[in-house]
Amino acid sequence: MPSFFANKNIVVIGSARGIGYALLKQLVLGGAKSILAIDRYESQDISALVAYSNEHTDTTHLSFVLADVTDRSALIAATEKVDSVDCLLCVAGVLGCPLPLLSREESDPDPSADILKVFTVNVLGTFNGIHAFQAKIQRGGRVMLMSSTMASMETATFSKNPAYSIAKAGVNMLGRKLAVELGQRDIGVVMMSPGVVRTEMNGGEGDISPEESAAGILRELSREGINGAFLRYDGNGWPW
Repeated sequence: MPSFFANKNIVVIGSARGIGYALLKQLVLGGAKSILAIDRYESQDISALVAYSNEHTDTTHLSFVLADVTDRSALIAATEKVDSVDCLLCVAGVLGCPLPLLSREESDPDPSADILKVFTVNVLGTFNGIHAFQAKIQRGGRVMLMSSTMASMETATFSKNPAYSIAKAGVNMLGRKLAVELGQRDIGVVMMSPGVVRTEMNGGEGDISPEESAAGILRELSREGINGAFLRYDGNGWPW
């Protein structure tokens, strides 16, 4: 893990499984000072990692709080668990229906409802987390918004996963706006594509493991001069 994260106070929102959990595990084992993990449910993996942290007092202090990203009051309450934040990782998200918008059967998810649900979690949920913790983020810190290559306008030549693509494009614009505000406090805001990862959300299909994605994400976040950037886990840029 990059030395940037050593002895830092970190918050991971969306940490119970997949990429979020892989990030959490690497940060715990890599020497972060303290980590607050947040999710809408407590997975067995999270419970085991918290127990490991408690048993090995020479490692990172890890705590877990139940909170849904759509519940602003729960997120605000979670901020009371930390005094300061050096790095805020906003990972929580949902995929939505993969079918095109205009050719769905009546038995398929309603397109409008699907877009609203995915936008609420991925965009508003991300904003809720950043808004709740923003006063505690320290100068020189980092904020990561989990984006996707599907957010790209230039490469949007396919009709699948429309709600997800729309929402992630919204995440990118949210990140650009926040980069202007938080950049004034020397806080770097990054929109990160994790790659096509073999997670439960992807049905176990993908090009890379959550661990490989997490390692690349942490490496890219440790770079200087990245405020407002849209990055991939592998260091390659991606068209807006």
